Amino acid sequence: MNLRSCVIFLNALICAGCTSTHENCAVYSQFAFEENFGNEESKPDTTVFSSLTLGPEWLFPNGPVRGMTYVDERPETIVHGISLPCVNMSSKRGGEIPCQVARRIQSEHFAVMVEMFFEPKDGDAAGLIVSTDNSSSSQVSKGLSSLFFCRDLAGLALRRMNHQGFDLLAETELPDFVTRVYLRIERSGPLCAFFYRYEGSGPDDWTQVGDAIDTISDSSSDVDATLIGLCAEHSTFL
Repeated sequence: MNLRSCVIFLNALICAGCTSTHENCAVYSQFAFEENFGNEESKPDTTVFSSLTLGPEWLFPNGPVRGMTYVDERPETIVHGISLPCVNMSSKRGGEIPCQVARRIQSEHFAVMVEMFFEPKDGDAAGLIVSTDNSSSSQVSKGLSSLFFCRDLAGLALRRMNHQGFDLLAETELPDFVTRVYLRIERSGPLCAFFYRYEGSGPDDWTQVGDAIDTISDSSSDVDATLIGLCAEHSTFL
């Protein structure tokens, strides 16, 4: 079996459990969180997604994720984890809500990293979404903006999203063969910076996408935490 046929076969296996209106899915294998990153005493807290049973630190800010499954078809590889379907979005936000599984972080200095296997089709996007939070609920639904650092058909994109749609802040291309990417977000005070690497690169070979973004400027004064979510969606208007 050649490489292209193998990728198609893997993608078919991954999407076999999806029940959303759009069949494509993103598989998240692990999530690492490091509070006060850069400090010699800080250590990453890594979640390896080995089942659908998540700890109490994980939230579903948009409600239960319909079609979320656990993928473990190939124990000899690291392509395993929780699978989120790319839910169909209308031309205006306010219809379908993106699938999201999130961590609530009460710190101004942290780094997160996620390993994701995803072969996007036209209109698909999956990655990490950053929202300011004061009630463990989605800020997109409240009209406040979120930052979506995502893999899409063109490569990687950084979008500012709200209930009306999104603005593209930065983007970069990826080689055609890439299906496994590592996304990293570093926050220091109000600023978030976004980095990536992909399969075959070294563990420290991070490349920044765009400039650091102020995540506080359009938030309410009582914000006391940050939501970092695993998010997948399909938009026909992209």
